[in-house]
Amino acid sequence: ISRFEAELEILLQEVIDGTTSESFYRSGARIYYLTGGVLFGKKTYKEAIVYLEKALKYVKGWKGLELAIRRMLIECYEKNMPSQGSTTDEQSATIASMILDSYFNSKMSSRNLRRALDSFSSLASDGLMKWHRECINESNSSLPFIFAVSFPGTTHVTAGDTATASVSIKSNLDYAVHINSVTLLSMAGKIEVPPMSLLSAQNANEGNNGGIIVQGKTSILFTTPIEIPKDLSKIISDDSGNGGEKEGTAGKGSFAKSARPRTAGLTSGAGARLISEDKFEKSVQDQNSQWSMRYLGGKTFRCDGIRLLFYPVHVEKAASSDRSTKMNIIELTIEKKRQRTAANIKRTPFEEDNYIASAWSRPEHLPLVRGPCCLRILGPMPQMIVTNITDSFIDGKAIEGTVNRILIKLQAGKAEICEDIKYKVNCASMLLCLDGTTKHLNQDLIENNSDANEVEGMRSPCLICHDRASLDSVATKFGYSLPKGWKLVGSGRGTAKEQVLPVPTLKTGEETYLYFDIYRPPKALSIDDNSNGVGIESKSENPTTQEQMCQTDFDITITYKQARPKTQQSGGRGRRRRKPIMSADEEQKQGSDASNEVDLVSLEYTGSVLWTCPLSTEFREVDEAQKAPPAGSRHPSNSIQEENDIETEETKEEEVREIALVDGERISTKCILFSNEIPNNIDIEISRVWFEQFEDEKCEFRLVGENASSQVLFEADDKDFCRLLGKGKKTSIILSTLAQMKDQYKGSSTSTRMGVICVDWKPKMLPIPSAAAGYLDVREHGPLPLPNHLTRKFVGPACFVESSPFGTTAVIEPPSPRVGTPFEVTFRIENKTNIYQTVSVVLRDLDDKNRDNILISGSTKSELRISPSAAQILSYTGIATKPGKVQLPTIAISSNRYKTWLVCASGLSTIYVLP
Repeated sequence: ISRFEAELEILLQEVIDGTTSESFYRSGARIYYLTGGVLFGKKTYKEAIVYLEKALKYVKGWKGLELAIRRMLIECYEKNMPSQGSTTDEQSATIASMILDSYFNSKMSSRNLRRALDSFSSLASDGLMKWHRECINESNSSLPFIFAVSFPGTTHVTAGDTATASVSIKSNLDYAVHINSVTLLSMAGKIEVPPMSLLSAQNANEGNNGGIIVQGKTSILFTTPIEIPKDLSKIISDDSGNGGEKEGTAGKGSFAKSARPRTAGLTSGAGARLISEDKFEKSVQDQNSQWSMRYLGGKTFRCDGIRLLFYPVHVEKAASSDRSTKMNIIELTIEKKRQRTAANIKRTPFEEDNYIASAWSRPEHLPLVRGPCCLRILGPMPQMIVTNITDSFIDGKAIEGTVNRILIKLQAGKAEICEDIKYKVNCASMLLCLDGTTKHLNQDLIENNSDANEVEGMRSPCLICHDRASLDSVATKFGYSLPKGWKLVGSGRGTAKEQVLPVPTLKTGEETYLYFDIYRPPKALSIDDNSNGVGIESKSENPTTQEQMCQTDFDITITYKQARPKTQQSGGRGRRRRKPIMSADEEQKQGSDASNEVDLVSLEYTGSVLWTCPLSTEFREVDEAQKAPPAGSRHPSNSIQEENDIETEETKEEEVREIALVDGERISTKCILFSNEIPNNIDIEISRVWFEQFEDEKCEFRLVGENASSQVLFEADDKDFCRLLGKGKKTSIILSTLAQMKDQYKGSSTSTRMGVICVDWKPKMLPIPSAAAGYLDVREHGPLPLPNHLTRKFVGPACFVESSPFGTTAVIEPPSPRVGTPFEVTFRIENKTNIYQTVSVVLRDLDDKNRDNILISGSTKSELRISPSAAQILSYTGIATKPGKVQLPTIAISSNRYKTWLVCASGLSTIYVLP
């Protein structure tokens, strides 16, 4: 024996991984067994126990020898039982565990087992014989029972809630046992299995006093509720994630620095711990949030042990028949330990249960459908569902110039009760430029900006609310006034005042509603850049705010007290069992446990709206063919293009940016109103369109026609279908205006606008859903139709008005000639300047198609010299040869001094000839 122990010590020092040959251990077990047998033969039982216990340590895997050693040990224990009081409680528990371990693994008959248990009754404390076993694999067949605790149907649970655990217990004993109670040893402490859960076990018979009878070599399965602690710090944590070993104590192994976590494909959200225990800053203020930082997927919770109170059934029968037989109850505790990490392995500091092989490990008889063997415990989280009702109607858009109401629905989750609901709204706006840049309209940018025009041009949106007491418009520091009857909420932006919903409590699945209002004023004057005659920037707008869109982001913070109702545990068996009798105190305790526990939770909902214009315009000239001759206008569009001149794109673009008019000229323009930017479900109702002067000191446009006195172009009633404009729809209005230079500026020119078109409008009402009517004091949402009509102003097309140097009129006599009858076309050219003017006249021949339809007599090319304030008459005679529409030859009259056209493709291009 001495030589074996010396060789074993040397061998253990040389071996790196701490393992030796199995045959070497067996040789040692044989030596110890022979020694113990010799001492047993000499009846020195106390010394024999020492060597037989050592033999049992090294006999692993040799079943025959192990059985012989255990039977010899039992006889030694019977001959050398410690006397009462000679051992401490700890020593008695150790001896009892060793004896019971030998008894239940020695294939003893029920009679011998009953006799042995009666002999060792002196080791029982309070009538319990404590038996403690530790294991690495809970499926080890040497254990009296194989157990597994899993959690079907879920991988995460909230702190303070009740989880359902599935408990599987398989007996390795050859005889039936009566299980009085089951206790789960979890990371949150001891968890007693309720008697009703134990009685619902499958493959078990009902026993005495709420216990069950489990037959030998039988598996039972039952579910039980587990109360998860609200305080996550009460759940112990695995500091290293590998068998409870601290960093640097795993043999020669160590934690790898900057190692990549190998978690079988799971991400950090599945529970990977990103910081170690020593780097974790503990805080008593919010421990649950601290744990969430440490374990991103939730803190681990599992059951690593089980405690059974049982006794063999045949002992109970013998005790009932023979009163002298004492029935001892065995308290069996089985604890699972993590296997030590090999000394030469570098590992990452992650939880062991983050690996699938660990989190889903189970005995072979337990299927995967029973769920994982560990849970992730999360802090209380809000389950409330927040829905933006208005967004489905407005497509994420808000309309400028009116109040926009956002309606929000709050619905309690499936497993919560919401109390004392509070909310606050935070808004932030930004300008989105076409070049991709953004400009945030924060408080400092507006308050510290000294340029009032730029602040006004930003038109920063704000939070407002209805003020029934206010009858006037309220001016804001943002450069505009609010609609009548409205006021700012708080500062108008940033965090609004926190409000409490009038609904006291929302039960599971119930809903309530809230709303808030936002506003952005319209542009002072809107300019359409997509039509001819448009393009000059308005003086009322800052150029830096052109070509920008505005977006408002809103955050709603909802805070409420959350109560999660307790779930009732249902039995897993088909037949109903008798409910155990409970005392009044136990019933009161059970009722108090079923009450709801309240947590304060909060959530944030984020949304945004993009501000759009309700209306847009496009202006077009009407009857351009009948437009008066240019009369020598010096606008670039009327200049004569020489052969060597190069017409650039800038020149062409510049020519169409303005309509060239002569002082006193009348022009008809079509104004097209459309609403392409509004949401699909919103209609714009136009009530009136009217005309007003554009502020210009040199020129004015006077409306002519039957509506000239009222200046009203359109006034709708309820029967006018054209008053409603939906997305993509258009309506047109014709206006005739007369351009007049003011007296003091006669003879000069100016670039101006053809007046201002004013449109009174309002959005069509969008009613709130019927389900929300009982919760709110309002009846509409989205863009609101305010009591007073909203006015949108559009600047007319850009015009160049000039007192021309010439006056030109054209007359045909008779107006409708007959076939074969001569008619005369006369042009009167007046020189309005005080200098001599020379003009060139060219009568261009007709093309081959129209040449035979008319005969022309007159000069085809000449020059005229006109005195100051004098006039010249030009004419030619024609005879039509066919009735109908006849093309006239084109006459081109130009000024040699200004290089401009007096007449070019004049309006007298065609005539209608009578038969």
